[in-house]
Amino acid sequence: MEEISQLLQLLESKEKEQVALGLEILNALVYTPEDLIEWGDDYYDLCDCFFEGKFDATEVTALNQQALCFEPSHFNRKKIKHLPPAIKRLKHLQELTIWDQQLSNLPREIGQLQSLHSLDLYNNQLNLVPPEIGQLWQLQKLDLRGNQLTSLLKEIGQLRQLGYLNLSNNQLTSLPEEIRQLENLYTLDISGNQLTSLPREIGQLRRLNHLCLSDNQLTSLPEEIRQLENLYTLDIRGNPIEDLQQLEVWLECDILL
Repeated sequence: MEEISQLLQLLESKEKEQVALGLEILNALVYTPEDLIEWGDDYYDLCDCFFEGKFDATEVTALNQQALCFEPSHFNRKKIKHLPPAIKRLKHLQELTIWDQQLSNLPREIGQLQSLHSLDLYNNQLNLVPPEIGQLWQLQKLDLRGNQLTSLLKEIGQLRQLGYLNLSNNQLTSLPEEIRQLENLYTLDISGNQLTSLPREIGQLRRLNHLCLSDNQLTSLPEEIRQLENLYTLDIRGNPIEDLQQLEVWLECDILL
């Protein structure tokens, strides 16, 4: 839209007075999610100003919304390669979705997004997540599928409100025993990794409904898995598990072989 294009000209100006005026206008914006679609590429150019450090969003309420979503189905945009440390200023952010981009790391400041409920970063190039992610105490959904993770930090156990965790299609070889602390977890997807075993502590995920272990290198499962009394489905397809009959004795859920 024309007014957004004019706003961008102000924000991208080399004159401080023009940038200050642009920020003042940006703060005063009132919009709906439908407006974002109408703004089209202009909105993403606006966000680029933030991601490229042209302003730090200290008082920018237009970017300090409850949800930010960057996905290729919206518009043809250049790939996002990093998140700036100033992301910490988005104090009211509850949902952050950045998928099919080129993120290779996350800033430690992401741990300061204390209002975050949902973090979707699938199909990027992440090879690790900072330990500060354990500070996202209100996080209920974490989707890291399709990255390049080789290990999972013990701080994952601090996400006590987490209900959905998707780590599929990474390069994980093990899970930390702290996973037992995810007492509200109902879905765990770790398919498409390089797991050869599971920690015995997985049996403490008493609220778990769905456990997907397909396409790993598991030859057996710990006996503690029989403690998952609320399990509805167990997907073990694509694993060289030897004693399938024992699993059927232990569990009453649907087992996908």
